Amino acid sequence: MRAAAAALGRRPPFAFYVIIGSLLVLSTLTVAGHGVKATPVLALAMVIAIGYERLLSWRTLLGLTVLTILFVPIKRYTLPASLPFNLELYRVVVAIVFVAWLTSLLIDRRVRVRASGLEAPLLAYIAVIVFSLVVNTGRANAVGRDLEKVLTFFVSYVVVFYLVVSLLRRARDIDFLAGLLAAGGAVLGFFGVFESVTHYNVFNHLKMILPIMTYDAGQAPTLFRGAIRAYGSGQHPIAFGAALVLLLPFAVYRAWAFGQRRWWGAAALILLGLLATRSRTGVLMLLIVVIVFLVLRPMYVKRLWPAI
Repeated sequence: MRAAAAALGRRPPFAFYVIIGSLLVLSTLTVAGHGVKATPVLALAMVIAIGYERLLSWRTLLGLTVLTILFVPIKRYTLPASLPFNLELYRVVVAIVFVAWLTSLLIDRRVRVRASGLEAPLLAYIAVIVFSLVVNTGRANAVGRDLEKVLTFFVSYVVVFYLVVSLLRRARDIDFLAGLLAAGGAVLGFFGVFESVTHYNVFNHLKMILPIMTYDAGQAPTLFRGAIRAYGSGQHPIAFGAALVLLLPFAVYRAWAFGQRRWWGAAALILLGLLATRSRTGVLMLLIVVIVFLVLRPMYVKRLWPAI
């Protein structure tokens, strides 16, 4: 009886009020003859209300950050704003997640800053940057605006790094992010091959999906030494190829750990995308990755490559 009374006395969830309110608004607008136009917006509101806990989970927010960085080219797209710097989508997403994390640090005991184990080299790297700025004050002042952009870009890397370290603690969450990176790499590889064959870069047309963004064609080079080289969502074929090499180990890990063939397919797409960039730097990076993997995990390499 007490359990039943407690259940009856329990307040309805937030989603209940949103759904009821949306249905009432939809009914009113339908009577007024505007129901068709309002239906998509109200439907989206109900979906968000029902799954807001999952949508606002740390895993989802970090996944959104990863997808934004992977698929929205940096510098090629900006958001309308009157600021001394270009307001890009990745800056907004990282800032929102970072502020949410800082807020949670103050009110949620489960959330805290966690050490990565790489603090010593990271601090040493930051110290070198600071020392370089102090010693080269004249040169730094000569490129002030560009230097500020580079430094803020580096800070965003550090922020994302500690967001991942602090918020992803369970194995399933780490596997989720690894799978997302592998799948994202496969998509990038596919469109890299597509670009190499058709000379059409789909990442130059994201404005069709997000019309609020402003596209800067000057940041999208198309010709490199007289040849078309795929650059996908990167700023250059070399950068795009390097990113694909960094994503490849995640696909191999997923394929090896879960024994699913689709991840080998993802790895193949990433490799094909790398070849589409025609980047010697990317190939050299791939060779180094293989050597490091061979040194650290020789038994795994033998299992993956029966010819050894």
